[in-house]
Amino acid sequence: MINLLPPQQKIEILGDRKYGVFLIIGILFLVFWVSFSLLLLSIEIRISSQASSQRIIADSEEEKLLTEEINSTIKEIELINQDITGLKSFYARQASPTALLEKVSRILPSGVYLASFSFTSPAVSFIGYSPTRDLLYELKKNLEAEPAFENINFPASNWVKQKDINFSVSFRVKPQ
Repeated sequence: MINLLPPQQKIEILGDRKYGVFLIIGILFLVFWVSFSLLLLSIEIRISSQASSQRIIADSEEEKLLTEEINSTIKEIELINQDITGLKSFYARQASPTALLEKVSRILPSGVYLASFSFTSPAVSFIGYSPTRDLLYELKKNLEAEPAFENINFPASNWVKQKDINFSVSFRVKPQ
C-alpha cells in the first residue's frame, strides 16, 4: 500500500492515531479507576454492614447478660429481704430484757427486792428477798395478773418461812 498523501496530512493522520491511542488508554485507565473505586466501595459497604450486624449481636448479648445480672441481683435482694423479714419477726417475738425488768419492777410490792435475775428467752427466773409471806403472796398475784407471763412457778420452799424469805420464782414470757 502506497501512501500518496502529502506529508502534512500524513503527520495529521499520525497525530490523530496517537491522539486516538492516548484517548483509548485514558478511557481504559479511567474505567479501571472507576471499577477499582466501585470495588473498594462495595468492600467497605460489606465490611461496615458486617461490623454493624456484629455490633447489634454484641449489644444484644450484652443486654442479655445485663438483664441476667439484674435479675440475679434482684433475686439476691429478695432473698436478703426475706431473711431480714424473718429476723425482724423473730426479734419482734422476743421479749426485751429491759422491758421485762421494767414490768417486774412495777409489780414488785414495796419491800420486796430482787437479788439475781436470769433471762433466757422465753424462760425467766429470779431470786429475791421478801420481808413477809404476805408480800410474797402479793408478788405471786401480781405476776399471775400480768398477761405477758405464763407458767409462773413458786417452789414450795418459798412458803415455809413467815418472815425474811429468800425466794425464787420462774415463769415464761408469752410470745407476742
